[in-house]
Amino acid sequence: LRYLVFFVVGALIAKHRHALTARWRGQSRRVHLLLGVAAFVLYTYARVLSSVWDAPMARDAEDLLVGVGASVLIVWLLASSRAQRAMERPPLVFLGRISYSLYLLHLLVLFALVRAFSPGVSVYLLLPAALVLSVVAAWASYRFVELPSMELG
Repeated sequence: LRYLVFFVVGALIAKHRHALTARWRGQSRRVHLLLGVAAFVLYTYARVLSSVWDAPMARDAEDLLVGVGASVLIVWLLASSRAQRAMERPPLVFLGRISYSLYLLHLLVLFALVRAFSPGVSVYLLLPAALVLSVVAAWASYRFVELPSMELG
């Protein structure tokens, strides 16, 4: 329930992306820069900024600041023709297609490698292998689970 508000905000951004991007494009470069820097600071330094609040509210404040920063950055990227061209590149399209499976599987792959090779092999040496194996596993899941499921309706 804690993150429901962020899900709803993301859904609203997706639903109203055309109006939001049109409004963004209507702003001056100065406003773009100001909002971009503010969003970056909120997203990156939320923990520092939220430390002003006391313990129970600090975590909620941090989440709120990160959410606001991320939302502004997402609208900025949606409005950017340069970002859209970058996202149309085949490697990024591929990662977008397998992203859900990658999200589901990456920790399982990493934990399996750590369990299989620990303590003899450093986790830092296992990370590149985990990355490659995660992408391969995500592709297989997309190809043999997601696509057939989508074809079923």
